[in-house]
Amino acid sequence: MSQTVFTALVLTLGIFWTGLLMFLATGFIIRPLQQLEIVVNKAAEGNLSDEVNLKLSNDEIYDIGQAFNRMLQNMRDIIMTIEENTNKANECMLQISNLADNAFRHSSHISQTIDEISEGAENSAAAIEDTAESIEHVLVLAGDVREKALHSKRLSETMVEALDGTSEATVGLIKGLERLVEQNG
Repeated sequence: MSQTVFTALVLTLGIFWTGLLMFLATGFIIRPLQQLEIVVNKAAEGNLSDEVNLKLSNDEIYDIGQAFNRMLQNMRDIIMTIEENTNKANECMLQISNLADNAFRHSSHISQTIDEISEGAENSAAAIEDTAESIEHVLVLAGDVREKALHSKRLSETMVEALDGTSEATVGLIKGLERLVEQNG
């Protein structure tokens, strides 16, 4: 065999074996990267339940896979915390809404009762004033009753205004919690 043919054969076999070894080594390096790519794509689509399962090795690909697994776990923890806070905020909003409804019903009932008391007191005062022309003592008594009724009316109106203010503050709190829920969402 001539030296040229021998050299060509050795070079051809060298290229063949180098290519084969590169193909095998590339498969060994690329396979973990492909597994990492699959899990990263799932995470990008919103599926955070999978993790990268790589064989224990002391290379950068293994370190990246482990770091990505830790990042996924942190994201799952953050999402769980957000869900818990959202649930708690929803419960608080329901309680506040129920309390606001109760306060509004009570204030409406109190206002109606005050109106009835005021009307009754005014009617009583008018009847007593008609009768008071003949009896001075009854007139003094009627005046006292009327003053006490008006005082009660003023106190009741003050209480209704305070309850209305509380109702507005409660509605403001509910709106604030709704904005918080929207921001958390």
